[in-house]
Amino acid sequence: MKLGLFILFLLSFSLTGYSQAIYEKGYFINNQQEKIDCFIKNEGRLNNPTTFEYKLQEDSNSRRNSIDSVVEFGNFTTYKFIRKTVNIDRSAGSFGKLSNTKKTNLVEETLFLKVIVEGGGASLYEYVDNGGFRAFIQVGNQAITQLIYKKYKTKEGLIAANSTFRQQVWNNLRCRDQDIAFFDKMKYSRSSFIKQVIRYNTCKDDEYTIYKAPEKKLNELFNITLRPGINTSSLEYRDAIEPIRNADFSVETTIRIGLEVELVLPFLRNRLSIFAEPTYQSYQSETTNTLQSLNSTYRSIEIPLGMRYNFFLNENNRIFINTGILVDFNINSFIEFEGEMTTQEFEPSLNLFFGVGYSYKRFSIETRVGTNRDLLPTFLNFGADFRSTTLILGYRLF
Repeated sequence: MKLGLFILFLLSFSLTGYSQAIYEKGYFINNQQEKIDCFIKNEGRLNNPTTFEYKLQEDSNSRRNSIDSVVEFGNFTTYKFIRKTVNIDRSAGSFGKLSNTKKTNLVEETLFLKVIVEGGGASLYEYVDNGGFRAFIQVGNQAITQLIYKKYKTKEGLIAANSTFRQQVWNNLRCRDQDIAFFDKMKYSRSSFIKQVIRYNTCKDDEYTIYKAPEKKLNELFNITLRPGINTSSLEYRDAIEPIRNADFSVETTIRIGLEVELVLPFLRNRLSIFAEPTYQSYQSETTNTLQSLNSTYRSIEIPLGMRYNFFLNENNRIFINTGILVDFNINSFIEFEGEMTTQEFEPSLNLFFGVGYSYKRFSIETRVGTNRDLLPTFLNFGADFRSTTLILGYRLF
């Protein structure tokens, strides 16, 4: 167990020191309209930034630029931000913060807008802040305008919506073969606006560019990894009625074998994933208390269900942390008491786990610590607390 905790500490230290994002080839244009090639830090942005970190050379020191000194930055193909002064309505969308008026509150602000579609006929931009998505369009050389969608509370306490965006799209992005019924059903979503802006540019015979990260194929989103490992485990038996029967079983080192199925989620630049890992483990130990000898046999199929976050160091190296819940199904598991005809059978149980690890190409190593697992969860007066620290080696098969 001490070995696992030491590795956990070591990897946690490494995580603190080396969890920087990857720097990707990009550029920025300053206020003097000078275009400067650089390497921009991939920060996995959820919100539109006001600053960004960059290096002029891969091995040079990092610097930071802000919206005050940069009019545009990006990485050529997957994303592009432009500085624009626009009128924006920041009305809250969550129920507890909804206003009581349908009217928007447009305020002039200078923002980095993310370019989604850039076209000769029309362009689409987005602004995301604290999870709130706001779309902006520009038709030809006209000013950039926010597409309005605002939820509000009526006098009766009901939730209604100002859906002016449908009229805006109808007025500005309509193709000749589209009727108003199509726009009446349009949703306020990124995908709906992308489709319509592309359609508008197409029917106007204008060229356009879509900025987005390359989509991974379905088989690239799934990882199957063989994960053998070593458990360092102990067991404590508790009897509230006769405390004299309490017993501590010794720490045992055993082998476990698991097969992990991981699904990489298609956002946060593939940093987040969910996984399940059916695993076989076994533990056997003998001990004595002041009354008798005890023998424990514990075999089970564990199914950890968890979420993992990756810190990419470069293309081949990453550090990861994960957490989740472990569902345990025991197989013919029990405690035997010397001189007694009956045994205490273990039951299915749950516990939480936390892990940190390092991966290089197809290989990985992880140390994982679980909370106490009560193997007699339905008994009020009896308990069997199982504790385990695990060192896991991994080889990704697919």
